[in-house]
Amino acid sequence: MWVITGTNGSIGGHLTSFYLSKNLEVLAVSASTDDVKKNISKSGISYDKRNLHTYYDDYSKDLNDDKMKNILGQKKISCLVISSGEYFSGSFLSTSYEDYISNFRANFESCVRYISQLNQFMDNNSNIIVINSIASKVPKKTEGSYAISKKTISTFIDSIADELKDRNIHITDLVCGAVKSNITKDRDNFDKLIDPSDLAQQILDITKLEETLAIRRIEVLRSK
Repeated sequence: MWVITGTNGSIGGHLTSFYLSKNLEVLAVSASTDDVKKNISKSGISYDKRNLHTYYDDYSKDLNDDKMKNILGQKKISCLVISSGEYFSGSFLSTSYEDYISNFRANFESCVRYISQLNQFMDNNSNIIVINSIASKVPKKTEGSYAISKKTISTFIDSIADELKDRNIHITDLVCGAVKSNITKDRDNFDKLIDPSDLAQQILDITKLEETLAIRRIEVLRSK
């Protein structure tokens, strides 16, 4: 089963619809299960309703092991895609300490939380794909907290990759340029941004390559 986090958001919603259209079984983790279904409905795809499972997660407490076991049954997680997080724009001097740290925690802790609590349910030779941001490499003045959280996620991935490898779990840091989403919809160059469907296909391709190769980090940028 594929588990995708942040599925109430634009990118997570697109990923869920894409994989359901490929006849994959998906567990959509979201702070709003209604938004998940709305995102799928808007995509216009046809899919087997039995392939969609939802898990409500308000991020305020640990994931419920019993509930997760009940959803999975005898199945294991073949791929965990972490697409949850929070974008923040504001320079260091214009941002309060509380807001700066809050955004950092929202991104970094979310990634740590899901990997820490879901790895026990992962299958042999499974994958974790963390959707990261190019801001981790090229931070802007107004994206300090966001960029630092994303850079920290990259370091975190490097620190746990060998340990996960011992469990035969492959983790990939997918460093993306700007993706078409609700956050970027007002940009002048929106039409040139990465299409979520292309991103979804890239992730699917990575999981196939991981059968014979170890892909620790890959950059996905727009071609023009």
